Amino acid sequence: MQTRSRFVRSAPVPVALAIALQFGLSGARAQSVIAPGPAASAPAATDTTLPTVTVTGEAQGPDAPAARRHSDSALGLDLSVRETPQSISVITRSQLDDFHLSNVNAALANATGINVEKVETDRTYYTARGFDITNFQLDGVGLPMSFGLQNGDLDTAMFERIDVIHGAAGLLTATGNPSATVNFVRKRPTADFQASVGLSAGSWNDVRLDADVSTPLTADGRVRGRVVVAGEDSDSYLDRYHLRKGVAYGVVEADIGPSTLLTAGFSRQNNRPTGVMWGALPLNYTDGSQTNYPRSTSTSPDWTYWNTDTSIGFLTLNHQFDNGWTAQLQATHKDDQQRGRMVYVYGTPDKSSGDGLSIWPSTYTDVASQNLVDVRAHGAFELFGRQ
Repeated sequence: MQTRSRFVRSAPVPVALAIALQFGLSGARAQSVIAPGPAASAPAATDTTLPTVTVTGEAQGPDAPAARRHSDSALGLDLSVRETPQSISVITRSQLDDFHLSNVNAALANATGINVEKVETDRTYYTARGFDITNFQLDGVGLPMSFGLQNGDLDTAMFERIDVIHGAAGLLTATGNPSATVNFVRKRPTADFQASVGLSAGSWNDVRLDADVSTPLTADGRVRGRVVVAGEDSDSYLDRYHLRKGVAYGVVEADIGPSTLLTAGFSRQNNRPTGVMWGALPLNYTDGSQTNYPRSTSTSPDWTYWNTDTSIGFLTLNHQFDNGWTAQLQATHKDDQQRGRMVYVYGTPDKSSGDGLSIWPSTYTDVASQNLVDVRAHGAFELFGRQ
């Protein structure tokens, strides 16, 4: 901050005013005019009445579409974010739609403190606080990703929100590292009929279609269903890379009693990318200088592919007891199938001739299955005079 002061000999400056001019008061910028001769009298103060400003609004509930103020991802209890003893980042359905975050990579890249590390076009690691994220959940139930990474393009069409619990959620996931726990919360049927269809187009010939329908299946609304489908077809800034994917998700809820809810659902996603990269471009030439490839350069021919098929079926039984306790039983089965044919390029090229690179072609098939049964109960109890 620069302060200009002009002193007039015929008018001595009070000490307090000199200090204020030299250093400023609380970072404020002050202007003073000092005239010669006797001190001028201060202008008379006038009362100014500002117009009344009235602000009206409505407090958002815990399930408001634009903001999520409650989350059970950290402790299994439906606590407010303020009451949860950990930092939580919530990516709501509104954010996913408004910013067109159609895949988990894009969604988590917008979460505070999460690093999305794409090894190649179809393999991704997630890190936080310097550690790999290894704890992943579906509706609060741990379901680890195979090998701790995401293969393929995981779509967000079936999710209502994504919770990121920073640090280890040790109460629900046993031992964990200090990175984070990511909870994917799936959509559920609604009491009233609702439907939406979306069509979008973007750069690199990207075309996407979404449809979401939820409706009561009985006249009394005790049985409800929801179906979500999505499809996308897109090229890339990379040469020869092309992605086709399809998503289907269906879920049914039934009130089998006044306090008992039965939920059954199934989802499947198919990814069909071609021209996929395996490995990365060389960094240096043989003379030590840095390579300078165009941004679109890819080492993969168009006949390479990395197909992934993921199927998840689940059955959940919830019961509310008269004493306020709630019990939940959930069984989950997950199948992952991968089929790939790729080319790995490695070596150090000569700057003038381009020689020095080698290729390693590979084809493989990988099948993995996971089965999980989760039982939990929660409620209030008294201990040492406290609830």
